[in-house]
Amino acid sequence: MGTILKKIKGSIRTQIGILYSILALANIIFFSVMIFENQSDLLLNNFKFHSENIIKTVVNDLKDFKLTKVKDTQLDGIVAALKVSGINSFQIFDAKGILWHEYPDTGNSEKEVSASLKARILDLLEDASVFKSKYKLEFDEKDFSVNFILPLRGKLNEELFLSTNVSIEIIRTRLQQLYYQIGLAVAWGIIFHFLFGIFLYRVIFVRVSALKSVTAEMAGGNLHARAGWKFENPDELDDLGSSFNQMAEKIEETVDTVTKLNKEIQNELEIGKEVQELFLPKMKGYENFNIDVWYRPLREVSGDIYQFCKLHGDSSGKNEIGVFFADASGHGVSAALVTTVTLLSLEAILHKVKTPAHALSELSKVLSERFVSSFFATSIFISIDSKGILHYANAGHNPQLVVRPQTGEIFHMPSDGPPLGMDEEFSYPSRTIQTLSGDKILIYSDGLVETKNRDKMQFGLDRVEETLIRTRNLSTKQILDAIKDDFTGYIDHYKDDVSVILLEIP
Repeated sequence: MGTILKKIKGSIRTQIGILYSILALANIIFFSVMIFENQSDLLLNNFKFHSENIIKTVVNDLKDFKLTKVKDTQLDGIVAALKVSGINSFQIFDAKGILWHEYPDTGNSEKEVSASLKARILDLLEDASVFKSKYKLEFDEKDFSVNFILPLRGKLNEELFLSTNVSIEIIRTRLQQLYYQIGLAVAWGIIFHFLFGIFLYRVIFVRVSALKSVTAEMAGGNLHARAGWKFENPDELDDLGSSFNQMAEKIEETVDTVTKLNKEIQNELEIGKEVQELFLPKMKGYENFNIDVWYRPLREVSGDIYQFCKLHGDSSGKNEIGVFFADASGHGVSAALVTTVTLLSLEAILHKVKTPAHALSELSKVLSERFVSSFFATSIFISIDSKGILHYANAGHNPQLVVRPQTGEIFHMPSDGPPLGMDEEFSYPSRTIQTLSGDKILIYSDGLVETKNRDKMQFGLDRVEETLIRTRNLSTKQILDAIKDDFTGYIDHYKDDVSVILLEIP
């Protein structure tokens, strides 16, 4: 039952059909009853009128007859007069209820009439004394017949009565005609409403269904679908169908244009991806650090960028290895452009400065001059000298990690200032960590720790640290694979660029 009601509520065609059927049936019943009631009242009035006329005619025709108990010409005259009025049976009896004559004759003369008939005689006599009535009528409205008793006189002036029953055939015939006419009216009402329902269905709902079908096709991806009936009627539905087709053509044209633009943009993004990859460093010359990288842009181009470099030599005359990582605000092309400019600017700065802190301070000043304040990048720059001392400066980036396999200790490299480009006058401080051979350094973007699962819970830094401690004695590749597996098994979907760099102190 619930399913049926749900289907009815979901279909205006069904609702209108049911409501129309109920109203049509109510109208047919209402008008049929009204016509029948009016005609029935009219027939009843006609019946009474005809009955009164017949009785008056009979009274007038029989007033001069004088009867005896013997069948004679007087009785024959009465029979003839009654037949003229359509009366073919009667009884004549005296005031005591003794039957004198009966027609047709059944041989019951000299017998008493029924008690009910005697009672009616008494009523007639009483009424005659008060109201001077000449006859007594009893109408039977069910079969349109009338029973009446009227007084007669015997030859010797005896008080006699004639009892008979008259059926008004014309009224009965008219009643049958009324039933026929009511039936015909009901049939015509049903046919008319049925034909009108078909008309409504063909004129309205066929076209509405066509619009619904073609809309579903378009929603399913068929942009060539159009309302296909013949637009011959200048009515609202034809106007709606024409407007729909015009809208569909416009949508198809717009989608085609957008598709072409998307293809062009996709091609340009592919080129941008190839160009951005040219800026990513090669591992040649850094093999002893066992560097492993997981670099997954959210789109074709990324807002994450990293670079390996060799800085000016330290006091021992050996070069320091430098690792630069930046994460621009936003995603896609704008972020990629910011990181590309950042990387190009860094290359120029590294010819003049020696420390990560000094490099980030100069870089922030350059980005402040080139970009408005809405464009910025978090960054971390580390260097490792020949004595294993790690120097770093963190510009608004997540705390990067150093894990010591021998003890399971984890050291953090927290932020010491705003992101690059936010404050051109800010000088980033330099921090140091004394590393040991075998220590692992993890550099990552915020996409690693801030991406959420189905329950809207972030992956979080704690999970990263747990994985690092659990796998700290494995190779950098194995550790990074474990982090990647934990991450991809946890999250619901990617929401940001994800970049992870893991290297080992030789």
